[in-house]
Amino acid sequence: MGWERGTARWFLLPALAVLLIFRGVPLLGAVLIGFTDWDAYGATDIGRVMITGLENYVRLSGDADFWQALRTALLVTAIGVPMQIGLALALARELHEVVEWGQSTLRRTLFLPVVTTLVAGALAWTHLLQSERSLLNQGLAWLGWGPIPWWSDPAWAFWALIVMAVWQGFGYNMVVFFMARQGLDPHLYEQAKREGATPWQQFRQVTLPLLRRAVLFAGVVTAIGYLQIFTEPYVATDGGPQGATTTLVLYLYKHAFRYFRLGYATAVALALFWCCLVLLLIRSRLRQELAGNARP
Repeated sequence: MGWERGTARWFLLPALAVLLIFRGVPLLGAVLIGFTDWDAYGATDIGRVMITGLENYVRLSGDADFWQALRTALLVTAIGVPMQIGLALALARELHEVVEWGQSTLRRTLFLPVVTTLVAGALAWTHLLQSERSLLNQGLAWLGWGPIPWWSDPAWAFWALIVMAVWQGFGYNMVVFFMARQGLDPHLYEQAKREGATPWQQFRQVTLPLLRRAVLFAGVVTAIGYLQIFTEPYVATDGGPQGATTTLVLYLYKHAFRYFRLGYATAVALALFWCCLVLLLIRSRLRQELAGNARP
């Protein structure tokens, strides 16, 4: 057994070295940069970089734009994730009821937004909502409603951002829920039907409890993705109007690659890291509770 463990360590060593070089070293470097005033001058002459300690984090705590970006990211996550999970669950349920020969085609069609590149999807939605003559506003005019200023009004731009994000990712969760639903025992539904349960009661009392692990997984993964949303606001509005669609990653990008305030941008990145870590800890706690409840 001893020689087998030693051999296993040698086989693991290359993978661990790659992780250390390409993950560990950059992470450590990012943490260190957050304690400096690294800017455009420091990028060309490292001798100009000064250690500032916690100055970036103190400045971050009093930065109204940062708090607005964080608030926007959290609101997009809090609103968009339930919408996406709910839509994916509903479509997975309906997809399960479709005849078998049509499931594959419909599943591929609904999954198309996921495999569509983020930039292409964002550009399509931008033009769809761009002006009074856009396709959607023309449809609203045909119904007798006035044109909606999707990208010029802060409130409407915020909701347009959520719609784009939900459209882009619902297909992935739909497939996860559909496959999980396929693995459930059909006798449970037959028994529920014999007892007079309606389709909604079957969904609420049979499907949802049995899919709680899949819903938990999808919810946490989706929330982490929403916290890091960048392409949609960058392409559609560049964070406007009035900062209504400036998310945390877009705010980080502007400070890092437009203003070249690398030290400050790293502080923002670490704030995003802590937000994602909190979600992972919540997921871990919920998994433990679900595992405990599942034991006889």
